[in-house]
Amino acid sequence: MKLILLLFLYAAGSEYLLDDFPLEARSPAMGGVIAAPSDPVFAPATTPAALPASDWLAFSSLHARLPFGDNIFALSGGTDVLGRFGVRMNWIQVAGRNIEQTRIDSISSADTLAYSTVGYIETDEYVASLLIGARFLDQIRAGCSIKYLRNRIGQYTGAGWGADAGLSWTSVSGVAGFGLVVRNIFSFAVDYGALGKEEQVPSIRVGASYRMLEQKWGFYADIKRVATVSGSEAVFIGTEYRPLPVVAVRAGLGEISVHSTGGLSLGAGIALEGVQVDYAFTGYSEEGLAGTHRVGIGYRIRLYV
Repeated sequence: MKLILLLFLYAAGSEYLLDDFPLEARSPAMGGVIAAPSDPVFAPATTPAALPASDWLAFSSLHARLPFGDNIFALSGGTDVLGRFGVRMNWIQVAGRNIEQTRIDSISSADTLAYSTVGYIETDEYVASLLIGARFLDQIRAGCSIKYLRNRIGQYTGAGWGADAGLSWTSVSGVAGFGLVVRNIFSFAVDYGALGKEEQVPSIRVGASYRMLEQKWGFYADIKRVATVSGSEAVFIGTEYRPLPVVAVRAGLGEISVHSTGGLSLGAGIALEGVQVDYAFTGYSEEGLAGTHRVGIGYRIRLYV
């Protein structure tokens, strides 16, 4: 009899917690963001790539993202009905002032934003999610999650409900893979009152992977598109080499699009006895934006009674 824990901890990259092959902030098919995402704002992972070997799974997680000046601290965790749970911390050093200001500008009018021209605007983000997934023929995984968002921008707080879905396929040999994730299946808005509404629109991400040299060396590529934004297509490419089963070295190019040439990402990770430690650095191609440092520490266990 397995002990069922319904824990709601904190998350950024929760798919790491349950996957037998953890990668940092991994995308549907473990795409170019394996070294470090070009976007330092990390949402909870709901891709079915997170599903373990059971045929059916219910997985819960809670994501919290908190600012500290130009740094972001994120704590994550979750559990499934098999009695497995894990926690993960991420510290991200980034040019957060520029990024948050851009986000606020997209929500607000100039009059509402007058107060934000002096100083740094703090933002918090919390997301609770429940994923229901299934596994077919040992190769196909599919899932859908319901999520609740509660965000704070300065003195304003907003909330909303949404849903994500995903599908992944892995070859019998495990060499090739394909993934599809739809974020925000239906559009919804997070209402901040006087500040305005932040629209959460659908986005689609498709990825493919190929591993060689006895699966020690992998190549990954993703394409992402925001459904309602013309010209929003972006490509992520990356590679990972595992000289030892517990050591990974990663490199990638993130968000190559008509607006950006993408930033080079370099990273490495080590996993020992359920503990995963990762470091990654991403440089920005846009002038005036500094690079992003990310340090992640995770721990996961499985309980039996």
